[in-house]
Amino acid sequence: MKYGRQIVSGSLWTVLETAGVQIFGFVALVILSRELLPEDFGLIALAMVFSNLLKIVAECGLTPILVSSQDDEEEGLSTAFYTSLLLGCVMAAGLYGCAELVGAMFGNPLLEHIVKIFALIPIFYSLNTVPHALMLKHHQFKWISIRNGLGAVLSGGLAIIMVLQGYGIDSLIYQQLFSAIFVTLSFWVACHWYPKWRFSFSSLRTLLRRGMPVMGASLLDMASLKSKDVLIGLYYGEAAVGFLHIAFKLQDVVVKFAVEPLARVSLPSLSALRGDAKQFRALYLKILQATSIIAIPAFIGLAVISPQFVVLAFGEQWQVSADLLMIISLFCLSIPLRYLFKPVMVALGQTDSIFQLQLMRFILASLSLFLLRDWSFYAAIFAFTLANILVDYGMTYFTNRYAGVSLIDYFKKICAPLTLSLLMAGALYVPGLLYAGDVPVMLTLQIIVGVAIYAVGYRFVFPSQFKALSEIIRGVLRKA
Repeated sequence: MKYGRQIVSGSLWTVLETAGVQIFGFVALVILSRELLPEDFGLIALAMVFSNLLKIVAECGLTPILVSSQDDEEEGLSTAFYTSLLLGCVMAAGLYGCAELVGAMFGNPLLEHIVKIFALIPIFYSLNTVPHALMLKHHQFKWISIRNGLGAVLSGGLAIIMVLQGYGIDSLIYQQLFSAIFVTLSFWVACHWYPKWRFSFSSLRTLLRRGMPVMGASLLDMASLKSKDVLIGLYYGEAAVGFLHIAFKLQDVVVKFAVEPLARVSLPSLSALRGDAKQFRALYLKILQATSIIAIPAFIGLAVISPQFVVLAFGEQWQVSADLLMIISLFCLSIPLRYLFKPVMVALGQTDSIFQLQLMRFILASLSLFLLRDWSFYAAIFAFTLANILVDYGMTYFTNRYAGVSLIDYFKKICAPLTLSLLMAGALYVPGLLYAGDVPVMLTLQIIVGVAIYAVGYRFVFPSQFKALSEIIRGVLRKA
């Protein structure tokens, strides 16, 4: 199928980008975490909450709308560019003006300084809205991957140099700022599109009508996921935010390898199948299956080895992050649904559904943290995780209504990988019982045993699923 091949090709470049970025990013994170305190990472995470929220407002949901549009009308593109740029400048000014209030809310003047610097970030990302959309729409995944990867490597390298030179938390601050500047410049160099002096209020109304629900949903999604940082920062302090930040960073490695590559490149192909319900459903189920086959065992395996792995890589001071990682690994039960819901609904033109779901997520996630704040830090994170999983399952109400994919269909797709992953998790404890030597050797043995159990289980217990996985791998290798 043509669109399946496009997704495989785009996913391949995204995976290659992810591999390089995540390997270097992990090395950088290890170095930075050994030189800096959990409080430092917590302060950066808190400042990024506010800049990321306003970055979404600046983009105004226009990127996916432009990608799913059937034409590249110059008047509409220029209107989208100037609208996003104006919003970016307004958001930057507003964040700079509120920096003192943010610092006072958390009782930390240093946070005020960081927020003022991060106020520049929404401007840079507002400049990316149209170039990024055009490159996605025309399947220029290779160049997007190269530029994103190079930006991450260069910004990470800058942070390492600065922290080793004794700049402390400033290394994390300027890492974020440099990344935003580099990505913006590289998109403009590669896109070969420049705005004209045109602005259409008619185009603006159309763009905002479709983009506002997407923006609202993205804001609520970000708010529900990042509300934990704000509430935990207020209840438990910046160090607790830092511990949680590292746990989610490690989990994010799995997400970027197993889920995001397909999710990021699926929108153009799904949009092209909007009028063919049967093929749309088949492609959506295939993507769900592919992500589940990789994501579920990776999440569960990481949870099992996290106590030894985190201490080995980051040091004893990060043991709390290992405990948190085991809790949030429960996200494996629903993460494919979450990351694919937005492209599916945008492709079908049902952006209001995204907003409704994310509003529910924001309310339940924030409420779960608030109600259990006095129990313990771990109890609050556990409740937050369960609330998000329940909302993810609620997405199937809309996918069943508009794409014919129900919660039962989803469970059928994850049954095999979940069963084998639990079997693999039990087997991962065997090397630890038989070998009590060096931790790196034991971790290596655990990974080898886990991969072998999972692969052999698929081959003999679920032969049809194994055949489907083999076809996916062969398709990727052919594109390589």
